[in-house]
Amino acid sequence: SASDGQRLQLHATQVREKQRDFSICVSPLYNSEHNEIDPIKFIEWVELSRQLGAKHITLYDFHVSDAIRHILHHYSELGVISVVAWPLPQQYDEAMWYHGQLVAIQGCLYRNMGSTKYLAMNDIDEFMVPHMYHDWSEFVGAVDNDNTCGFQFNSAFFDKLFLSITF
Repeated sequence: SASDGQRLQLHATQVREKQRDFSICVSPLYNSEHNEIDPIKFIEWVELSRQLGAKHITLYDFHVSDAIRHILHHYSELGVISVVAWPLPQQYDEAMWYHGQLVAIQGCLYRNMGSTKYLAMNDIDEFMVPHMYHDWSEFVGAVDNDNTCGFQFNSAFFDKLFLSITF
């Protein structure tokens, strides 16, 4: 509320023709003693997402390391990533689930709705890999029709312990 000194900033948007086929929204990124973002794995995620068809990625910076911030800046300069500062005051962060993930995703949906045709909601440890198609465009071309309003995918988990065993 305005009485506690906090003000909501509104940003006007313009409806445009869809400029991108695929974009990704990512939950707020943060580092903590139990959750350190590995820069190499982060770059791998960005590059694989681009190879599969992502034209733009929107990320929310809650609290990342200098190394990740440097990578974000690089991709931002290339126009691949938009970084939204996400400095939640402690009293709000404690009251919201997962650093305001649902609010960030909702905001990301509105940020991208005039500029992308398909929008995926991902975390940086999630990959959408089509099994029978080379990339997302090929997949969507095969399954999308005028009656489709969204896609939901089954997920698979890969145990790091199993992957480290040699045969």
